[in-house]
Amino acid sequence: MPAEKPIAVLVLESDIGEAPEYWQLLVDQLTEEGIFCLVHIRSGYMWRPTGDANVVELEVAARLAIETERLIYLAHSLGAPMAMLNGTFRQLGRVADAVILLDPVTPQMISELRSNEFELGRMRRALDISVLSVGLGMSRFADPIERAYLWYPNQVRQRCKAFRHNLRNALNARREFNFVVKHDLLIEPIRPPMSALLIHSEFAFPNSAGYADQQRRFAESLEIEGSAIVRLEAARLKATLTSMSALSNVVSSIVEFTNPSHGRQDLHE
Repeated sequence: MPAEKPIAVLVLESDIGEAPEYWQLLVDQLTEEGIFCLVHIRSGYMWRPTGDANVVELEVAARLAIETERLIYLAHSLGAPMAMLNGTFRQLGRVADAVILLDPVTPQMISELRSNEFELGRMRRALDISVLSVGLGMSRFADPIERAYLWYPNQVRQRCKAFRHNLRNALNARREFNFVVKHDLLIEPIRPPMSALLIHSEFAFPNSAGYADQQRRFAESLEIEGSAIVRLEAARLKATLTSMSALSNVVSSIVEFTNPSHGRQDLHE
């Protein structure tokens, strides 16, 4: 545990099929800035990547979060729909004050939802439960799946369809989303966070402007007063945390966002 009261407790939602070590560099740099970081693992534990206690029980971590001024969720890509499902915090009377999403709208997510390998209705219901109605106040963002990525060129859409042939990823995604559907009766709507930050990388596909526009519309659809969007130039998708230059920009954006004096920011690119 930190010796002094942390600026914020940042809960990083582990991606589907992703090892917690993926976040190590980000966590190390944020810790140096006085932000206490925990990685939420789907087994019900918080993984503490630095310090003596490497694994912290979820309830202990939640109680620590209650004592700090700001509780922030951070999720990347497929972790985004799961980021607001942490029932332990809500049982203790504390929900996220803010949410940070890295590349929340990705071709991988869209291709999973459209894949014939999945039951589309159940997947849509899972998204509605975990994101649209639970945490981010997006109920007015009508029919996001059909509208997303219509600007994609044909060759990109064909690449997305190939995802269904990756059995391991497909099974992991199906398990996670079915978990949401199975437990939907336990989930009640909560107030949206006070602010949101979306960080997306410069896309390598031909229509990078279309990708940026999609992220912008996604951010605006959150209808959270303190929302902001930041683009990482010259960073490819999935390099948000592995590229040192992009990582530095991510850390800077998060540190600025978690500052207690943070107020409303206009959406910008």
